[in-house]
Amino acid sequence: MEQNPTCNGTTTLKNQKTPVTGGYHGEPALKPPYQPISTARYRQTSPRPQPAPRPVRHAPQTPRAGSAAFFQVSPVSFFALLLAGVIGCALIRRRSTGIDQRDARLLAFFALAAILVVLAYANSLSGMSASPGIIPDMRYLSPAYLPMLVIGVYALKHAGMDANGAQEALRTLFWLAVIDLPLIFVILQVIAGQNPGGQVTFITTLTYLFLAGAAVLYVAVLARRASPRLLAYAVPVLMLFPLAWELIVDFRFATSCWEGYHFWIPVVEYIWYIQYAIFPL
Repeated sequence: MEQNPTCNGTTTLKNQKTPVTGGYHGEPALKPPYQPISTARYRQTSPRPQPAPRPVRHAPQTPRAGSAAFFQVSPVSFFALLLAGVIGCALIRRRSTGIDQRDARLLAFFALAAILVVLAYANSLSGMSASPGIIPDMRYLSPAYLPMLVIGVYALKHAGMDANGAQEALRTLFWLAVIDLPLIFVILQVIAGQNPGGQVTFITTLTYLFLAGAAVLYVAVLARRASPRLLAYAVPVLMLFPLAWELIVDFRFATSCWEGYHFWIPVVEYIWYIQYAIFPL
């Protein structure tokens, strides 16, 4: 049987005008399962209907960064670890490191600053790669970028990269950013435009591979098996990957989240509209 609301705010059974009575003094024979409920009380006690959430189309999966995010943002800092390994090998073999005392003190200061930043998050290091944030290491460990970058630049100088090599590296990086960076972005959108998380993973994998190649080249330069001038062409390629990574994360991954990250600079906002019209998410 169905229930019908009446005009006075009570509920009765459909096709039944009088309640069923029986027993003594007109008491109901059976307690009906439909107790009359006041309309006003029903509105107070019943949960209000909530608007349905907007459907999210092609919601990207959060990329897991692990420990790669630090060198993804600042790959030059990777040379700081290589320099630390070279110094450690020299000390174990009781040989000269080739670093004077003044530079050694500065390097020790910057190394201590970076170590303290990492130790500050010692209890959270295991959970950083599982954080729901986008590339969590770049948030938590960002104070260590500057000291690690200083040590990384000194490591390049220690390998024989002079001022002319630095100028050549910057010139190469400029042309890579002007020509190759837009080309990489377009190719990734054509191949995997609907998978921003996969694009981030692809760039991170390339960064790993080129960091391994840079480590081999750095050791070869220190062993005098390769010319230091080769570093002037290897470093710009490593610095190109953070630019490509930032471009994908900012223009594709972050803006596709439900929070709707928007750009504050009008020119950048218009550029995003143009690329979104060409490669919709």
